[in-house]
Amino acid sequence: MKLNPFAKKTGAYYAKVKAQYDDLSRQLDKARDALEQAKIDHDKKEKHAFKLNQQGSMYYSTPAEKEASLAASKASNLVSSLESDVRSLMHRVSPLVSIVYGPQTFEDDKRKLSELQEHDRTTQAECERLEASMAKLTARIETVQARIATEMQTATQTLIDAEGDFAVPEALAKAEAELRLAQASMTDLQGKRDALHAKLAKLPEALRSAERALEHSRATMAEIELHEALLPLMDLFARAAVARKVCNWGSNEQTYQIEIPFDNLEAARKALGVRTGD
Repeated sequence: MKLNPFAKKTGAYYAKVKAQYDDLSRQLDKARDALEQAKIDHDKKEKHAFKLNQQGSMYYSTPAEKEASLAASKASNLVSSLESDVRSLMHRVSPLVSIVYGPQTFEDDKRKLSELQEHDRTTQAECERLEASMAKLTARIETVQARIATEMQTATQTLIDAEGDFAVPEALAKAEAELRLAQASMTDLQGKRDALHAKLAKLPEALRSAERALEHSRATMAEIELHEALLPLMDLFARAAVARKVCNWGSNEQTYQIEIPFDNLEAARKALGVRTGD
């Protein structure tokens, strides 16, 4: 997968969407603040109305009770209205989020995939280095074991022939100490190798996830670039769409479908590093 098939750039279309997003976000923040205050006010008025109702008669309501009940009802209606406003604003903001954060998301996804690929390479290289070290250590252990076997035969015969005290030959003691050290080193290397293998086992899925994320953010950037290029031509598309509708060649003025030549599609696949059928 090619990481940067097009340059990161924005223009009039992105600026327009960003301005819409900022304006709607401000409206949404205000609506949420108003909703929070309305909920507090409603809770307060509802508790007051309930308190008066509990203290009053079960057969009739006092003017104060009626007034408190009406105030609580109006507060409840205001909460419902503000909740509707918040939902409406969220619905309008939602499709703009991927565009507004598209360029930064694209850069972040590229960086993450690049870091994972580098981590995969360095981990593989470290595994190979450990395997090479373990191979050398295995050969050394076998050599030491063979030397110990030879020294043991000599020491055994010396012990049999000895009539007094017997001292373990220095060569045998050193060989056995070297063997213990080599075996301990081997255990340490095996632990490090196993830990790296565990990391490597998780990397393919992490890489696939990062590639999928980059594919999505790259598609968003391609959409942004398309709209940037089409914005100056939108009047032409609009005239063509309206003209088709008048002639009954199409039923929807808001869409205008064009056919992309095969050569252009192939060039796009090559630029994006995508194979036919992907």
